[in-house]
Amino acid sequence: MGYTSLGRAKKDDKLVVTGSRELEASLETWLGLSSFAKLEKHVA
Repeated sequence: MGYTSLGRAKKDDKLVVTGSRELEASLETWLGLSSFAKLEKHVA
């Protein structure tokens, strides 16, 4: 996903999730996204 949030990727149609709404709601949890992903980008 790089520097794009899951919400932004879904909104921009770069990520399409199909199936259970319950699983979609927990997507960030089961992908194991790092808490460091919220840090500002410091490299080019």
